[in-house]
Amino acid sequence: MKLNDLKKNWDQFGKDDPYWAILTDPDKKGNKWDETDFFETGRLRTDQIAKKLKRLKPELEFDSALDFGCGAGRLTQGLANHFGKVAGVDIAASMIKLANEKNKKENCTYYLNEKNDLSLFESKSFDFIFSEITLQHMQPKYAKNYITEFLRLLKPTGVAIFQIPSKPDKDTREWHSSTHKLIRNTRSLFNANKENKEAPIMEMYWIPITEMVTFLVEQDGQIIEVKKNNAAGADWDSYTYVVAKSPKI
Repeated sequence: MKLNDLKKNWDQFGKDDPYWAILTDPDKKGNKWDETDFFETGRLRTDQIAKKLKRLKPELEFDSALDFGCGAGRLTQGLANHFGKVAGVDIAASMIKLANEKNKKENCTYYLNEKNDLSLFESKSFDFIFSEITLQHMQPKYAKNYITEFLRLLKPTGVAIFQIPSKPDKDTREWHSSTHKLIRNTRSLFNANKENKEAPIMEMYWIPITEMVTFLVEQDGQIIEVKKNNAAGADWDSYTYVVAKSPKI
């Protein structure tokens, strides 16, 4: 999926069922998320992350943070409880609009970014960069470019935490097969002239852990921790990476 298609799909998710698109609990589909409960998950998660940061990086300054793939600002507002100022960035205009509407923190600012870089921010701008259940929805070439940008944006003593799957579940592997791609392309051509819009697609991608570790080393990233998680689903093999700048950057 090209970056422009990713933008279109997530902009539609942001209009149709934004909270479920961000946290895909099957019981919450159809705008069934309670708004208070939804944002409370962000507070609880960022409280965990702040505790982890103090353990892994005790010298970290809690001045500035970036929430990459901020969606409605669930984690952005949570991070605002721990950092002096927080930026939330997303590719979908509808999500940024919602984040601004639901924002309750004066130290949060939201940015629409439709490019495969983060050039809207200057180098060495952030003490902390966080991205969870976001990179998994884009092609690896885009994810890798954003991760390179994370390292550029980190202050010398900063740290980034991001999650990305290493192996897919069986259904996703089949969906990415040549046969299924041919079926989807044929269906797309058949529906090209129809007035009814197709439902937005939530694609899933992965980068094998060995490939990701090699990539981070090549980018002069200093790997602090790699830990397995279930963020992509129980049948996925997914990992959280804690990465700092190499001292030579």
